[in-house]
Amino acid sequence: MMTAVTATNEDEKLLRTYVGANADYYLRKWACFHEVDLKGTGFNWSAFFFAGFWLFYRKMYATATILFGLIFVEFLVEELLLQRFLSKSEFFAFLDLIIAIVVSIFVGCLGNYLYYRKASQMVSKAKSAYPTEEAQIQFLSKRGGRSVVTALAGVGLIVAVVFGLSFFLPTYQYGQRIDFGSNCEVYYSGEATKADAQRLGAILTEEGYFEASEAASVRIERARGQGLTISFVVIEGAWNDLDNLRFFEQLGRTIADAGLGRPLTISLCNEYFEMQESLFVE
Repeated sequence: MMTAVTATNEDEKLLRTYVGANADYYLRKWACFHEVDLKGTGFNWSAFFFAGFWLFYRKMYATATILFGLIFVEFLVEELLLQRFLSKSEFFAFLDLIIAIVVSIFVGCLGNYLYYRKASQMVSKAKSAYPTEEAQIQFLSKRGGRSVVTALAGVGLIVAVVFGLSFFLPTYQYGQRIDFGSNCEVYYSGEATKADAQRLGAILTEEGYFEASEAASVRIERARGQGLTISFVVIEGAWNDLDNLRFFEQLGRTIADAGLGRPLTISLCNEYFEMQESLFVE
């Protein structure tokens, strides 16, 4: 068990200098803190609601990096392995929500403790590096306090990485991609070639499918010794609409007759290219 952090006026002054704004709150939380059982640090609601922002805001860069590094590892495992084999998107959406809640609770519960460890480490560093209180205060003033700019930059970096992964991972999962306009794309995988994808994109453009869609994702696949499968991402429930099924069956015939050949399977999918209904064109 350790003594309260306010045991000496010198330490209290240095801790206040490092914390800066809202120092009274943190010193009050730390005053009854015992390292063994972590009791007395209290729950930090700012850390709970703004976990990532708060960590960067209080310049806890190492903690933020470790935490979000673990989250990114989980994200990559989920996207590259689990979804690829289990294909249960609703389960993973629920899992993502649970992980977000757990992270918020973790940072909320341990935020004050983690911040104490950071502040006490910096105070110890200042006292061992500088002999005078004036130099120690100057050191802690520069490295402590808050930083909105750093917090925004840190969160911005996280968002950029997430968007980057969301751009790269579909290509990894669904095949190579060719863009047709700003929001329409054709993936090709298996033994399907780039020429097959370009031909399909040209057919869909000519038939007005891409023009009629604000955004459209299509995939063309060919398994060894089998015919083509063309998968269309459609809105939820579209695979249960008879008129919609007739439309795609006719579109499949048009695609086959335009040079891609028969037999041809048309697959109607959700946003993860998970097949919900299939139509066979002989």
